[in-house]
Amino acid sequence: MKTKTTLFMLLILIAGSAFAQQARLVAQRNELVSDLKAYKVVKVDNKEQLVETNSVMPGDIIEYQLTYVNETGGSISNLRPVLPVPDGMIFIENTASPIVHAVSLTQDQVFQQPPVLKEITLPNGSKGKIKADVKEYRFLQWLQSSMVSGETKVFKARMRIIAPVTN
Repeated sequence: MKTKTTLFMLLILIAGSAFAQQARLVAQRNELVSDLKAYKVVKVDNKEQLVETNSVMPGDIIEYQLTYVNETGGSISNLRPVLPVPDGMIFIENTASPIVHAVSLTQDQVFQQPPVLKEITLPNGSKGKIKADVKEYRFLQWLQSSMVSGETKVFKARMRIIAPVTN
């Protein structure tokens, strides 16, 4: 079990690292610098603390922090940072800061503003719509209307580990 948990954490960190590396490559061309970090949320003396870790278990909470720094020498408008929700994790509602602008329920990243309605087939065969559960969110997207030169903006969201990686 410990091996699976360690493997799961490594996959989370690798995904975050790959995302950050891709963002850094874009940043080299556009001078918009980004960095993604993941922290385990723990309670110490009844106070939450964010700690770096290489060991997680189902039920643990991870806080992702996506930081952007505008080094373009000018203003940026309509920045839309995207954070994936890794397999085996669910987004914890009302933990995003700033508030999430849009979400996607699918890997093709079709974004909709919450609450997202999804189509279902009712028992009588007719179609209906229901509100999608936050457990179904696969990507989160923020909207930063503008960033002046030199400005730093941090986008945060927490996710709960719901299942270990299985081979």
